[in-house]
This record gives sequence, C-alpha cells and structure tokens, in this order.
Amino acid sequence: MVSRAALPSSPPGAPVGGALAAIGGGIAANAAPTGAVEALICQLYADLLGVAVIGADEDFFRAGGHSLLATRLVARLREALQREVPLRTVFESPTPRGLAASLGGAGAPLQQGPSARPRGAGEPVPLSPMQQRLWFLERLQPGTGAYHLHWLLRLRGPLHRQALQAALDALVARHETLRTAFVETAGVPAQRIASSSSVTVGAPLGANSTEIHALITKPFDLSTAPLVRVTVVPTGPDDHQLLIVMHHLIADGWSFSVLSRELAAVYNAARRGGVADLPALPLQYADYTWWQQQAVVDRRRSQQLEFWRRTLAGAPPLLALTGEEGRPVVAGNRGAWVDRVVPAETVAALEALAIGQGCTLFMVLLAGFKVVLARLAAVDDVLVGTPVAGRTHQSLEGLIGFFVNTLVLRTDLKGAATFREVLGRVRQMTLQAFENADVPFEKLVEVLKPRRSLAHSPLVQVLFALHNQPQQPLALDGLEVQVETVQSDTVKFDLNLHAAREEGCLRLALAWRTDVYSNPQVNSLLEQYVALLQEIAVAPDLTLTWSPAEAPVGAATTSLPVGGIAAVAAPTGETEAALAGIFRELLGVTVGVTDDFFELGGHSLLATRLVAAIAECFGTELPLISVFEAPTVRGLAARVGGPSLRPLPPIPRLARHPDPGEAP
Repeated sequence: MVSRAALPSSPPGAPVGGALAAIGGGIAANAAPTGAVEALICQLYADLLGVAVIGADEDFFRAGGHSLLATRLVARLREALQREVPLRTVFESPTPRGLAASLGGAGAPLQQGPSARPRGAGEPVPLSPMQQRLWFLERLQPGTGAYHLHWLLRLRGPLHRQALQAALDALVARHETLRTAFVETAGVPAQRIASSSSVTVGAPLGANSTEIHALITKPFDLSTAPLVRVTVVPTGPDDHQLLIVMHHLIADGWSFSVLSRELAAVYNAARRGGVADLPALPLQYADYTWWQQQAVVDRRRSQQLEFWRRTLAGAPPLLALTGEEGRPVVAGNRGAWVDRVVPAETVAALEALAIGQGCTLFMVLLAGFKVVLARLAAVDDVLVGTPVAGRTHQSLEGLIGFFVNTLVLRTDLKGAATFREVLGRVRQMTLQAFENADVPFEKLVEVLKPRRSLAHSPLVQVLFALHNQPQQPLALDGLEVQVETVQSDTVKFDLNLHAAREEGCLRLALAWRTDVYSNPQVNSLLEQYVALLQEIAVAPDLTLTWSPAEAPVGAATTSLPVGGIAAVAAPTGETEAALAGIFRELLGVTVGVTDDFFELGGHSLLATRLVAAIAECFGTELPLISVFEAPTVRGLAARVGGPSLRPLPPIPRLARHPDPGEAP
C-alpha cells in the first residue's frame, strides 16, 4: 500500500495522470484498478476506511463507509482531481470502478478552498458565521455553560505533570484558537488572537460529581484568552481525573480528536526528554473565517442559498408534540436525559436495509425519528436539524476550531403509505442538503427571516445527531486512560436525539427542555422510536397507520407571514425620535414606531449593534433580550426611560458583503 504522504503532488489544474500514475500497485489482482482515477479512488477508500487494500469493485458503504466519510471522500477527490464531485455520485456509484466511470465526463470547476492571507499583528479578525450565532446566544443568556465542551478522563498510573504542561503549552502555541478572545466594539464582535498565552493546570484537593459539574459550567470571560480550562483532580495514589473544558466558540467535537492526538504526541516526547515532530499546519482558523467572508459572495454559495429558499418556503415555524403544557415566553436551557439501547441484531438489520436502499444508517434512523415525531405532533411536514462537520477541505481536518454547521432537513410525509416510501424521501432530501451544506445556518436565518420568538429556536426545534466523527483515544505513555461520562443538564433544542455505535449496539440518548416537555412524554417518544426501529428492521414495508390529516388547528402547519413595512407611525417625543434614527441607520429603511425590528430586516448581529447604539445615545445599558421582548421603537422607548440624550455618534458600518442571493 502506498501511503498518502507518498503521493506525488501536482499544482492546481495540472493533468490528473501525472499525479496519479505512481499508485497503481498494491491492489489484489482479482480487483485491480484500471487507470489512474480508479487507483486513486481505491487508495482514498482504503485511507478513509482504515484498511490496507480496497478492490475496484468493493462497495464503499458495505466496507464501512457512512455519510461523514463520504463527505471527506468528496473533499479529497475535489483536491486531487481539481473539480467538484457531487456527494450524490458516491451514493449512486459506490465502487471505485463505478465512481471512476461516473467521473469520466467534464466536471464543474473547482471552488477554491480556504487560503491564508497575511494579517497584521493584533489585527482583529471577524467571526465565522457559526461563531456569530454562538456569540450572540452567549450575549442573550450569558453564563449558563450551555456552550461549554468538556472531556473527563480517568488516568491510572504515574502522571508526568511537567510533560502535561509542556504539551498544553505546545498546543496553545500551535493553534491560534487556543489564544483567541472575543471583543466587542459598538456591538460588533471580533476575534483577538494573542501572540502568546498559556493554560495553567488547576489541581484542586479533590472534587465530587457536583464540584466537577461546577468546573464544567463555570463561565468563561470571552474577552480573555484562553477559553480553555484544564484541571487535574487527584483521586488516589497514581490515580487522577483529567478535565478539559473549552468554549464551543473555539472548538467542536472533532477538535477533541485533534487535541488528543497532538497532546499525546507532545506529552510522550516530553516524558522522554524529546520534542514531538508535528507536521506544520497549512492554515489557521482565522484564515478560514476570512475565506468564509469571501465565500459569501461566490456564485456557488448563491446557488446553494437559492436551493434553501425553495426548500424551506412555507415551512411550519414550530414543531411541538401534542400535550405540550404551555411554552415559556423565554426558552430555558435546563435539560434532562433518558437513554435506551438498540440491540446489535436490530442494528445489523437496519444497516442491511440501508445498504439495500442505497442509504446510510443515518438516513434510516432519521426517517424513523421523523415518523414518530409526525405521529406525536400530528403533522405531516417535519423539520429536523442535524449537525455536520463543516470541514469541507482536507486542510481543515487538523485544526482545533468551530466548524460545525446545522442542516435543516425537511420531509413532507403526505401520502407516504409505508416506511420504505418515507426512507426514499429522507434519502433524497439528505443528499440534496449535504450537497448544499456550505450555507451557514446563521445565513439561512438572516436571509429567510423566520418570525423571531424567544420561546423557541428559529427554523428547527428538534436535533438529530449520529456521532461518527473520528475518535482519537488519548494514548499517554505509562497511563491507562478511560473516558468518563458527565451528563450535562443543559440543552440547546427542545428535543435532542443523539445516537452512537457501541460494541455493535446503538445507544440512544434523548435530551429535552424540562420547561417544555415532561419525563413521561419523552420516555413515551423514545419507547415508540425504539419499537418502530425494531419493527422496520423486520418489515421495512411496514404500513404507517397514523393520519396527519387528523391534526388539530392548534398544530402548527403553516408558516407565519414575514410581512412588509407597515404604514409609518411618526415618533412622539425625543426618545422615540432618537430610537427611530438608530433603527434607520442600522436597517437603511424608513421606520415607524410600531414597526418590528426583525420584520424590517434586523437579525442577531444587528440586535447587538442596536443595544450598543442605545447605550451610546442614552447612557442606558439594555439587556440584549429587550430587543426580542420589545422589538419596536415604541416598545424600546418605554424601557429606555427618560430622554437623557447624548449626541448620537456615527454608527460604524460593517464592510457589507452582498446577500448571497444578490449578484456579486
């Protein structure tokens, strides 16, 4: 087998044959590839699936491939062939031979990936779209700990503390995200990357589960780097707990595999008195955020946004189970969890069903979840969000950073008589969604302008995630390392279903907002879901007996109108006049005192700028939540109070990128 490191490189646009001719050997004779492209695909399959050899007629999904690996395969093909490869092509032609034949025609020109740009020392860097939404949510409800990522590891054996500190110092120097703080000027956030920083290892005398939880949820000061905490808790002689907490603004689940791999390499080398030889990073997260800014105006992003406009037109604004006991005005993030295990024989049957239908296990599980949601919510139009890795270029795979995007998967269940029919619709929508996954969720919310409510999240209130990102165990010399579970009591959606493979079985963990749903409701949902999976494993042509047509009027099945600008109501008094001026400066439209900020085009980032401008003008610090509770000039005027007006300074304008739907 020829390793990826041995592949000859070629400049962008160079002929494929020269770069691929060297890798034809090493494949079993009875399935040898024919030609350079087949050989490349065989090599990429083997690399991604972690096997020595893949024959030209082996099916990617039967060999262990899944949706995430398929997207990584597409990224590698894009870079090697210098052309766009649709994800759908991998599903329709899953063997190296079939895929090579499908790629025989001329492809779309390559969309350039992230590239470095020189940055001045200390120059503020814009936030990526994903970071913008998370930063806004922290400003809306600060200090909850809902967006903290944590890993708790049990270390048995002699821990070399100096080597651990050296490893942390090396990672902070290597990854700019670990030296990044978030600053705000006039309501506009930016990343500030320090030239140096350090993570000090905390070491309390001891910590029980309550104290561990307090360490996890302890708020970060976003304006001070690093946004990571490392604590070593002694639990006995040569026995410790290692707790790593990072803010989601600087990391995601994939990042922990990167951290584990590199932390182990540096620790093990330092323990032996040496220095780890880590490969240089081709770029940093800040380079990615600059690329995101540029990508907003490219043609491909514009086409993708148009797909989402069509797909989500008229979508219901809220998915709520029947029997919901009144939703709070402001959604909380207090949550609870319930678990179930799907046995290995059922999982094997579901995987066989997936392969037979040209699907993945993810699609089968999602289809089943949507059937149960439709039944319990009495609707036939179901929107569910799913997180995707967002690392669409190979150069991003080795970074610690926040790349996760949320895809909105909408399925119309009208007229679907059997589960197999639902699965076909889910497959179609999932493939289309993954092919249009470059548009950040935050941009969808900004452009589609769903009716804003503090009672629920926009577009989707239910999340489904199948955890199949790369897992990298922390292999520290001289130590036995075991992952320990600390269940979080915070949630980000009304319902959050997480699935993960576990020794052939499938562990399901369903989290819910405790101020929206009750324990019996959620347990019933999960019981029905597991029962349905067991039924379709045996009979995928199961007839669906529920009837969405029987939904009450109370069931939300139509979208709320976006609305235009109402007849302008003139301001009364200095306070309303000043606020109307601030609205006008931010939104670029004439504003009446009863016009809704968000219906006029306001969004999360503009809301923070509005609050900052009000503070400048009136000397009054309004909480960000006020803009959602009273989004009109008249409503905010009542909260500002007396007219202690100051001259309004010019509101700083962001460099405006055209809406992706506009012509660049």
